[in-house]
Amino acid sequence: MSYLLLAYSTPTHPSLSDSDFNTWYTTHHITDVLSSSLADLAIRYKSLDQDARYRYLAAYRVADPTFMADAEKMARIPDAHEMLPGKEEGTGGGRWADVADAKVLLYERVQTFEGEGGSGKGQGLAVVGFDPADGQDDDFDHWYRNEHLGKLSKCTGYLRTTRYKLLPGPDGKLDGVPYIAMHEYETTNFPEEQIKETVGTEWSKKHIQGAKKFERGLWEYIVDAGKTDEKF
Repeated sequence: MSYLLLAYSTPTHPSLSDSDFNTWYTTHHITDVLSSSLADLAIRYKSLDQDARYRYLAAYRVADPTFMADAEKMARIPDAHEMLPGKEEGTGGGRWADVADAKVLLYERVQTFEGEGGSGKGQGLAVVGFDPADGQDDDFDHWYRNEHLGKLSKCTGYLRTTRYKLLPGPDGKLDGVPYIAMHEYETTNFPEEQIKETVGTEWSKKHIQGAKKFERGLWEYIVDAGKTDEKF
């Protein structure tokens, strides 16, 4: 079983530029996460929505979902760095949690679907979240497996989809929509008209229009690290 950790973030400290934040994240933080053995593959993206709350997304492939509940193991990942602003003006060594708006969610993989467009990593990523109507989880899964992905795979530039189910947080609650699909495309030129056609069926309308929550975010690849010759 493979797991996925999604870390959404936006720098919020007035003294922390996006450039410095990204240098810290890519050069130091991702390296610390991989060195801790929490994850063995990391990919960072930036949002294509200028008004999005979270401007950056880091996706980590995780083997042990209990790792984050172990304080001793998590202590291997520094929560402060000299590149980050400190509490007092003009100082450094701040904690990332104090200088950025962040959200972390953990998922278990439920399906990987490979298209016929290519084997590489996509430059474009569409993250689609669903909270199906009550009692429709099984039919929702059948719709994805038996209709939707087959249609989506015919869209220009489509590479693959990896689907996940959200795991409860430390408080036992779900802090996001219960299901997400990570749709990878060759470029960020998403074939929107073709995608619209894939959800024109009655089965599609049943789940999209009937969902308690539906969300979609578009992202552009920045960098990857770790076992970069592998996929999620």
